[in-house]
Amino acid sequence: MLATDRFLLISVGRTGTGVLHKWLQEVPGLRVISNLPHERYDVMAAKCIGAGLAVPPAWTIIRNPWDYYVDKYFWERDKGPCFQGSFREFLQKTREQPTVEGYFYSLTQKWDDLGADLCTEVGRFENYDWDVIRILRTLVPDLLSEGHIGWVISMNRGYGESLTDEGKVQWQVDYRRYYDDETRAWVRELDGELIERFGYVD
Repeated sequence: MLATDRFLLISVGRTGTGVLHKWLQEVPGLRVISNLPHERYDVMAAKCIGAGLAVPPAWTIIRNPWDYYVDKYFWERDKGPCFQGSFREFLQKTREQPTVEGYFYSLTQKWDDLGADLCTEVGRFENYDWDVIRILRTLVPDLLSEGHIGWVISMNRGYGESLTDEGKVQWQVDYRRYYDDETRAWVRELDGELIERFGYVD
């Protein structure tokens, strides 16, 4: 998503990295090598090498998979022409999608395709503010202060977020209300390894 001389930012989507992508390109002292959406680790690394740089550390943000699919559902339904069905139908289509091509890929498919396992730092969407501050203060302490990072996050809260049927920002409502026992199990089927690794619960 964003390759610089100091870090690679990998975006799996619906994790709050959109505002970071927009803002970090403008940070003085940070050299941008590539800024294409959802670019894979190997592609960004090759571009850094091609620019005569060592490959810098990579980082990303992950989100509870059950929460992720609810947000992705409202985003795809409201922002694009591809889907107007129910949440259950959206999940069913995701289960049937074999690759990251198209709209209905799983979180695990996107994670693997982008090479997110190569990230040395992984923040959590559920702890977004503090994890973004922690990671950026680790990677570029000379360029960004904690106060500056926190200010940018607070000024852009809600940027790119999807809205529910009630007109609320998705993260303001309980994602659990959209699931039944069967659809919860579908998410465990899709993303079991990530769920176990990061300790997520439904």
